This record gives sequence, C-alpha cells and structure tokens, in this order.
Amino acid sequence: MVNKNCLIVVPMKNLGDSKSRLEKFLPKKIKNKIVLKLFCDTIMKIKEVIQFIEGDFNLAVLTSCKKISELTRKKNIQIINDKINGNLSYSLQSAADWAVKKKYLSICIFPADIAYLKKEDIETFLLYSINRRSAVLCPSYDLGTNALLLSPPNAIKFNFGYKSFLSHIELASNAGLKPVILNLDSFKYDVDNMEDVDKLFVEYPRFIEGYSHE
Repeated sequence: MVNKNCLIVVPMKNLGDSKSRLEKFLPKKIKNKIVLKLFCDTIMKIKEVIQFIEGDFNLAVLTSCKKISELTRKKNIQIINDKINGNLSYSLQSAADWAVKKKYLSICIFPADIAYLKKEDIETFLLYSINRRSAVLCPSYDLGTNALLLSPPNAIKFNFGYKSFLSHIELASNAGLKPVILNLDSFKYDVDNMEDVDKLFVEYPRFIEGYSHE
C-alpha cells in the first residue's frame, strides 16, 4: 500500500451525551442543535479546504453515534467506528493506530466544537503535515488542545482533558518531536460552558434555526 499523507480526524460523541453540562441551562433539544451545528460547520469547512490545497488529505469522523454516522455518510466523509466511546484519549489512540495500519504518515485532530473556525487557519495548520516526525499544536484559551498534528500518528499517548495543551507539549518533547505552537485565533474558542454559548450567540444571534438565545 502506498503511504498517504494526512488523516484528519474529528471525534464526535453520541449526540445526547455531548456537552451534558449545558443541559442545566438549556433544553436538551436546543443543546443538541448547537452541538450538531458546530459539528456540521467544522467538517464542511475542513472538507472545503482540503479540496483546494496541495497534498493528500483524507477527512474522517470518529464516532459511535448512529445519527452522526448517518449524517457523515451523506456528506461522503469516512467514518471510523469509535469502539471505546467515553474516553477521548483512548478513542483517539485507536484512531491513530488505525491511521498507522492504513499507512498514513500523519494525523491531524480537530475538535467538533470550535466556534469561530476560519478556513484560512485550517489551511495554515494543515500545511505543517508535510514535515516528518513533527508535532504541531494550537491551544484553546484555557490551555486545552484545540488542534493537534502528529507525524507519525502514534508518536505519543494522547492526554486530552484539563490543560492538555501543556501535557501534549511535554509528551511530544519527550518523544523527540520538537513541538511547534501555532496560536491561531479562530482555533482558540470552543463551546464548553454557558459563557461560551453566550459569546457564540452574541457573535451569531441566529446560530441555530428557531432559537435566538435572547
């Protein structure tokens, strides 16, 4: 099998389990709509970018959710079945192992909930995938990991969670990868709590159909 350049993975939980802390403040139906809209915006922006930039990029969604799988299939995007579903780091480790078996040289991980993702920033980030034995990271505003590129895909053991950006820098350094940090503004803000939701609806008052959050 010929080596392929980069597998882009967007992990997605079961829709009902995503952002469960928001259900204290929002009806579950509205919360699900927000989560789904963020996911769809993310994968479509990535798909549009990789159609026009040089390189061999393949997009995949890592999920065990039937609804997300059906939606992803309709958009002609690869699905990786998440057999773990519950621990993001373990799930992504299995995706990285899958990428190695499929002869990918690198893996790029994007969350499904970045609120203000810009296509030009996606392009900037992906262009680093040409480097062998590399790690490229973009932090969130609270030091989470909002984008991670690794070559080879299984170069480190993932440690997503609280201040994972710092952990991933250390893990990459220990693996001899000399990590590169890209501070891309549109990558910094994901949607985890009601402050994030409030900010999202200030920027986009009609973010989801039929709900203004006013």
